[in-house]
Amino acid sequence: MIYPWQQSQWQQFNDMQKNRIPHALLLLGKPGLGKKSFAEMMAKTLLCEQANDVACDHCHSCSLFQANTHPDFKSISPEESASMIKIDQIRDVTHFVYETAQQSKNRVVVIDPATRMNIQSMNALLKTLEEPAPHVVIILTAEQSLRLPATITSRCQKIIFHAPAEKVALAWSEDLTVEALELAEGAPLKALAMIKENQLTVKKELYQGLIDLAQDKADPLQLALKYQEMDLRFILDLLFIWVKGLLRAQLQAVHEFPFKKLKSSQLVEYSHYIQKIYEYVFASVNLNKQLLLEDLFIRWKQYVSG
Repeated sequence: MIYPWQQSQWQQFNDMQKNRIPHALLLLGKPGLGKKSFAEMMAKTLLCEQANDVACDHCHSCSLFQANTHPDFKSISPEESASMIKIDQIRDVTHFVYETAQQSKNRVVVIDPATRMNIQSMNALLKTLEEPAPHVVIILTAEQSLRLPATITSRCQKIIFHAPAEKVALAWSEDLTVEALELAEGAPLKALAMIKENQLTVKKELYQGLIDLAQDKADPLQLALKYQEMDLRFILDLLFIWVKGLLRAQLQAVHEFPFKKLKSSQLVEYSHYIQKIYEYVFASVNLNKQLLLEDLFIRWKQYVSG
């Protein structure tokens, strides 16, 4: 599927097809912008027997793709019970790209997200990128290119995705709200998922909990216990958005700023700490979630208490 906010990126891909398609592409953008579905549509189009600008959806190749049985397409993601893409999965890619195409003239691999590869997997992929097989296209997705080694990113042509204008996102789905889009930093698919999972209520409850901590109406250990079973990344996202909002309010000298003892330097320090934890989570470091949440809320209480 090509979403309304992806038209310029699709045109960029079409322009590549008219010249010479790169052997490796890197789709970059925050979560919730539809990079994986875009990558799959690219793959479907490259494998289509009749495609011009987009896959025809009618040929035998398209039917195989839609049934997830196309012999010239491979999709790589972390296995269900794992957080990382294993080296054996990348070794399968290496074997796959050097085999002869069975149905189409091209062979296509999608790795989503590429940042979930460990060092061994990245090194194995690099060897494949250094010696590209003919008529093979490898498509990677990632939030940030900095999370991938330069040896890989330098061998990929990049397609950058941005959050759409608010009116474009709201026109796309009547279920979206401005509040959800703000929480999702403008990413429509992420915002829609948040609404379906009732995460806006979680946001309100968490922010009220932070206010209660500042007013000595809540205990940081009990608050941590309340969110122990939730996705730590989501809680960190909410805390980061909370801190950014407070920093903005301080810079704008908002008259009704609620935390008079809180310094800008403390907010910056807190945001750096949140980012540090997020890096650990992203790297799949084994963390004690309960202790981390307790520390996050204790630090917040110390900051606002002066």
